[in-house]
Amino acid sequence: MDNQNTRPRLDTFLVTTIILIVGISIFTLYTLGEAYPSFYSGYARQQLIWFIISSIGIAAIMVLDFDRYRKFAWPLYILGVFMLAGLHFLPWAWENNGALRWYKFGGTTLQPSEFVKVFLVVALAHVITSHNEKWTKKDLQYDLFLLGKILILTLPVFLLIAIQPDIGSSLVILSIAAFFNHYLWYSLANDINFIRYSLRDHCLIIYVIFRQP
Repeated sequence: MDNQNTRPRLDTFLVTTIILIVGISIFTLYTLGEAYPSFYSGYARQQLIWFIISSIGIAAIMVLDFDRYRKFAWPLYILGVFMLAGLHFLPWAWENNGALRWYKFGGTTLQPSEFVKVFLVVALAHVITSHNEKWTKKDLQYDLFLLGKILILTLPVFLLIAIQPDIGSSLVILSIAAFFNHYLWYSLANDINFIRYSLRDHCLIIYVIFRQP
């Protein structure tokens, strides 16, 4: 087998977009640090450090074959849902300013929604891959059945995060679902409809943002 075909392909558009977003974030934090040093001092440097660490982690993940992650898709998803639900009954759950989003172990806090985002993506990718392996005929029934699977996986996570409440993480979950929704409709619709569905989903997200008090 040609090793060149097995190498992970780099999405330059996605990488460029992420770098731009991170650059804007670091610049904003730096500006706030200059204006309000007592509140935002050092935040820009921390953001840059975590971006470098995350980039190294992403590069390491891309080297491994996705089939290795598929073995852990369901255990990770179940663990993630349990971590979110556990905020309502586990003794380590910590409420701060009316938000029930964290576990607290001594002086260390852990926000499970940050891990669940990754777990959900792995689970959805596994479900879509398995669905494509079993279904040879790609038609409307194929898309609707797969859409149902995506909704079944996404809704519990979205609702458990929304009731914390955590609007930011909820919007990330919506964005993940919207992305897979785009994937489904693009396989069935033409480019014009694809743009229409994209605008529809993003308008929904914007509506949810500005609807909040």
